[in-house]
Amino acid sequence: MKQINFIKTYTNRIIINNVDIYLQSIERYFDDLLLNQLTSYKGRIDAVKRKFKIQKLIPVYIDNSNIFVPINNLKEYENIYINAARVIKTAAKGKSTIVYFIDKTKLEVNKNENLIIKYISRAISINHNSWFFWQLVVK
Repeated sequence: MKQINFIKTYTNRIIINNVDIYLQSIERYFDDLLLNQLTSYKGRIDAVKRKFKIQKLIPVYIDNSNIFVPINNLKEYENIYINAARVIKTAAKGKSTIVYFIDKTKLEVNKNENLIIKYISRAISINHNSWFFWQLVVK
């Protein structure tokens, strides 16, 4: 699997790292990634909901290097899934946030930095190794 920093989603189209375009839903894309682990998108969402008591904007855990967190309501036409395992820092820019990734790329999102940090921290808490790294960055 190639390194994914973020996925922009639309109804039946996804764009990975602003480069690769797939004509499928995000649910189908995640199902394809999870098939080798004998699970599904719905199965992962249900497990995270139950284990971590999260009801909205539920992170999708693929593996230790791929933990995707949506930043908008899933019913919106456009959404962005940030790979929390690849984030190294965030920075406020007015009412937006710039998210910096391990490979030195960045993404500007129209959300408050405190919300983005909350979403990423919640996603990272699924993976203890990433959680330790993220705590070093946030403090």
